[in-house]
Parts: sequence; C-alpha cells; structure tokens
Amino acid sequence: MYGGFPGTRRQEKGSVAELPFQWVAGRISDVTDQNIILEPRFESMQWQGSETNADPGGWSGGPVFRSVDAPIERLELIGFIYEFSLQEAVLARHADVVLADGNLR
Repeated sequence: MYGGFPGTRRQEKGSVAELPFQWVAGRISDVTDQNIILEPRFESMQWQGSETNADPGGWSGGPVFRSVDAPIERLELIGFIYEFSLQEAVLARHADVVLADGNLR
C-alpha cells in the first residue's frame, strides 16, 4: 500500500487548503538496492470523491507499506515515494536509507 496527495483532490479555499490523503493497494513491480518500483494503473483508477484522475501528481514523500502475513495482520513501513511519472512508474527509496534527522545515508 502506498499513498500521497493526488493533485485532482487538492483544493484551495482562500487561505485554507484541503489535502486529502489517498491510498493505493497494488503490487510492487521491482525492488533494487536503490529503489522500490511501483506501477499503478492510473488510467483505470478513480480517486474517492473525484470524477477524474487527470492530475494524480503529489505523491512525493508519501509512505510505502507492505502487508505482513495474510490476511493482513499488520503493515510495515518499507519506503518513501520520491519520484512520480504518469508514463513510467512511481519510485520509492527504502525506508532504511532515511536517517532520523531526515538526511539520506
């Protein structure tokens, strides 16, 4: 499972902005020593409360979890999204490369 703040769901209302967090449940395409590669099918996806997925950007910094034991007993944080491309994939860094102070090792 992974999530973020897709652009189609962000709304400015004067000095207040609504940024509803959206989740995606899907398979991981690949795992390398540097990345977790996710390939969501945005063309068939519809955000809750929205009629379109025209602007799904806004995922950077979002968490990536894996389910532990089936059926899902608990979720384990495994990474953070750092790059999003509608044509390519969503890339995440492994959670263990992020230090407590926010820097990368």
